[in-house]
Amino acid sequence: MRYLTPTLLLASVVAAPLAAQQSGAVLPTAAAVPAEYVGNCPARIAFIGRVTVTIPGTRIDYRWVRSNGDSGKILHAQIGKPRAAGDTATGNFTGALPADVWHVALPLQTGRFWEVLHILSPFDIASGRAVVAVDCR
Repeated sequence: MRYLTPTLLLASVVAAPLAAQQSGAVLPTAAAVPAEYVGNCPARIAFIGRVTVTIPGTRIDYRWVRSNGDSGKILHAQIGKPRAAGDTATGNFTGALPADVWHVALPLQTGRFWEVLHILSPFDIASGRAVVAVDCR
């Protein structure tokens, strides 16, 4: 675990704007589909991830992290088409990632589960939890 000291905090504040200018901003979001399931199991839950970047063509490395402690393998994606020479397009560019599918099969797996979309690069940032409530009958 990394603790922020006043010197480290100041260095982070000074370096952040420069890094954002060079790599753009990255914002991950995640959702569970369906968000609630009641019925016969196995239940198929898809966790959908979207990433918004400010520089088109941004390459990201990411993985899914589950509430049961599992982490998926590291995957890669490019969000938006890279800029052509002289292109000054601005705005946000959003890309959808392949869904991570979770099969809840046993009645003992009834409960609330979640996944988080963890972006590893160009910045280390995670989405909020995508939560699903499952009630296997």
